[in-house]
Amino acid sequence: MNRTYVCADVHAHLDCFEEALKCLDETDRLFVIGDAVDKGPNRMEVLQKIMDDPRCEMLIGNHDLMMLQYLTVADYIENHDPETIPVDVIYLYNEIAYRWAELNDGLETLTAYRALAEDEQKRILEYLKSCPLKKNVTVNGKEFILVHAAIPAEAEDDLCDAEVLYLDLIQDPEKPYRYDYKTDWVWGRYSVQVSGKYVVTGHTMVQTFRTDHIKRMGDWFDIDCGLAARFDRSSLALFCLDDFSVQYFKPKVL
Repeated sequence: MNRTYVCADVHAHLDCFEEALKCLDETDRLFVIGDAVDKGPNRMEVLQKIMDDPRCEMLIGNHDLMMLQYLTVADYIENHDPETIPVDVIYLYNEIAYRWAELNDGLETLTAYRALAEDEQKRILEYLKSCPLKKNVTVNGKEFILVHAAIPAEAEDDLCDAEVLYLDLIQDPEKPYRYDYKTDWVWGRYSVQVSGKYVVTGHTMVQTFRTDHIKRMGDWFDIDCGLAARFDRSSLALFCLDDFSVQYFKPKVL
């Protein structure tokens, strides 16, 4: 029987992610709803594992999006005459470099990315650009909205769309460095209730609610079990949409 699973906020912990994958059959599918990178010991390996496993599909999280934006802006700067680069691009570069590399632990991730072969770097960037920010799935007649953080209020009339793409954030195709990276899809922290649908998010650690297990509030499930913080009680939750069962995997290395 084909089963559908969701996990979130793996944050570069390859060991527990590989243990979770062992629970899947060949015909199962797994949605990783954001934040494959940063924090843990395997900065690129989790993302590469997701890319190479046909059972996996990834949604963009705020850490993945910060990485993607930093690399997009850096590429723009590297390939243009310094005298022609708009001031707002330099400002944006400095802002996102500080936000990702320093405040959100992206520097080690960037170092690991730069150590990869150029073809592999390009493959990773193209993959991230193809990942949705929100996806609707139906399992056993139940409708689910999967999103890393929250659903922006202005998107409430657009919930029936199959997915929202990273490219949808870009307002000017000639300026791919300029898009709303602070969008609630990946940064929002509030409960999400949508009539007739279940909503599954990560991003906000369940320890915020004084628990180490998946938190359910109405038809909203928060499945981020704290790997980013690297608590002794942190784990990766593998949530089955078919029957709402959960398995937890503790990392060997925090």
